[in-house]
Amino acid sequence: MKVRLAFPNRRTKRLEKVRPRLLHVASAWCHDRELAEDLVQETCLRVLKSLEYLKGERAFEVWSFRIMANCHEECEGNNFHN
Repeated sequence: MKVRLAFPNRRTKRLEKVRPRLLHVASAWCHDRELAEDLVQETCLRVLKSLEYLKGERAFEVWSFRIMANCHEECEGNNFHN
């Protein structure tokens, strides 16, 4: 299920644009569509919560993928897949 924000701004629109690529990579990492969706959802929440720390719009996509990698590492450490 895709969640839409009531008042999208420039950055949330960019997040919607990068989301399919996040999901593609997450699917390769998780080997499970539902787990990949969960990972992307958590990533999107963290990105939205952390927007104030983003330095430069050009880094948005790379920054989003780094957040997803951190989420994935945390999930792996907590035996998320089991």
